[in-house]
Amino acid sequence: MVKTKIGFRGKQQNLYTLSRKAWGYCLDNITAISKAKKLYTPSFIADQVAKVDVAEAIPDYYARKELTVESRQQMTEAALAITNDWQLLKGYITDAYDKSVLKSKLEAAGQPYYKEATNENWDSVASLINSAKLFMQANATALSANDNMPDTFPGEFETLATAFTNLRNIYFNKEDSKENLNSAKEEADAAILKTLMPMLRLSQRVFKNDPEKRSLFVYDSLLKQVRGNQAAGLKGVITAVETKLPLENVNIKAVSISEDAATYTATTDSKGGFDMNMASGVYDVEVSSPGYQTLIVAKRKIEVGVKHRFNVKLEIAKAEVISRELLNEVVAATNATQTQQKSNGVAVLS
Repeated sequence: MVKTKIGFRGKQQNLYTLSRKAWGYCLDNITAISKAKKLYTPSFIADQVAKVDVAEAIPDYYARKELTVESRQQMTEAALAITNDWQLLKGYITDAYDKSVLKSKLEAAGQPYYKEATNENWDSVASLINSAKLFMQANATALSANDNMPDTFPGEFETLATAFTNLRNIYFNKEDSKENLNSAKEEADAAILKTLMPMLRLSQRVFKNDPEKRSLFVYDSLLKQVRGNQAAGLKGVITAVETKLPLENVNIKAVSISEDAATYTATTDSKGGFDMNMASGVYDVEVSSPGYQTLIVAKRKIEVGVKHRFNVKLEIAKAEVISRELLNEVVAATNATQTQQKSNGVAVLS
């Protein structure tokens, strides 16, 4: 969802489609609009549409996210190979040194970094690598004595370390690229809105006595056009506060606060989920289920073409809680009576 300081509401793709439509309407009515402000010329409008094209061509959130997914996975696998090899080194150190110095030797070899290195802390992996390499260089003779550490092990560890370092650099470069694209996308969207919104406001004033044309330059009307027939309404999951488990057969009822009082209803499935299509508007929403306190949410706004998330947690009704407490007290009293009767030698039938 795009939300800027200028106040645009809607999905990012809505912004581009809406902008093209708006500038198209501006061009269709250029004579009247340019009289109000000579800035608006065919060439200026063409420049604004070109800016929309440029902004849309910048990779979207999902494409930007994908930039680093593969690199992160490769780096994770490389880090795992490092920590696995470090455990081998730990074994060589344990066999090479007396217990009295073992703790300090393991620390020097990087043990303080090991735990965080296994949890994808890339700086800790780098520190683990550096400590292990320095330790092997300084203690090569002791580690190799008595056919302990293989002569090939330091070289194999170095190969894994180089692979991790290279992948880490690639990952960070892609992260930087992603952040740069994030900034570029935001700046491009802001630039679109900076010229679009004043044009809409001006055009509304120009056509204030022509409701049909004026509606072409009203934000909500444009948004409704570009969203088209996308479903609007509520969807979510209803769970119990006490158990945190999903609740089946919960009733959801939404009543419009407008004069028509349009009503929509839905019932949760076995997983506590529901999906209710509704017309855009403002509603009072009621969530109810036997044994639970009814929840009412007043004046819930449903936007055009938006399926809003509506997750609710219901509490057990007070009467139900009292009944359960009384039942527990009765059971406890009955058990106590039976225990006392048994201790007195009285036969108890269950």
